[in-house]
This record gives sequence, structure tokens and C-alpha cells, in this order.
Amino acid sequence: MYSLVFAENKQKNTAQGISKSTCQKSRMVISKKKSEKSVVNLIRCKNHKLYMDCIVKTGLCAFDDKRYVKINKVETFAYGHYEIKK
Repeated sequence: MYSLVFAENKQKNTAQGISKSTCQKSRMVISKKKSEKSVVNLIRCKNHKLYMDCIVKTGLCAFDDKRYVKINKVETFAYGHYEIKK
């Protein structure tokens, strides 16, 4: 997900594969420091037969759990970086 704030104080939130109502909850999720699950109902087709599929995704998360935080708690590395000691 990414969020843009324009000069006119307008904000645009965009996320791939998540409903717009979930994107509008982004400030609430960040301020409460929790994660938000998103339920997506899909109509799919396999071998010319239609069926309903319900998928539960982690829509928004206030925690940056895909980064390695260094000891100074300011700098971060992506997991797998060569400077991270195993």
C-alpha cells in the first residue's frame, strides 16, 4: 500500500488486491498499531464451471516486519542483506 498527500491537503490511498473500504481504514490501523484482515469474495472459473471463492488477506499492517532494524533503531536493511550477520 502507498499513500500520497497532495499540496491541496488531498490524500490518495492505493493498495493492490484490497477493497477501497479497507484502504480508508489506514489511519485507524496505524494509530492503533494493529493489523487489519481483508476478506475478498471472488467468482472464479475452472474448466468452464463457475464457483465462489473466499480469500482472507492481511490487508493493512502497522508493523514493518519485512525489514531488519539495526542496533541504533534508525537504519534498516532488507532481509537477506549481506551486512546482516547470521
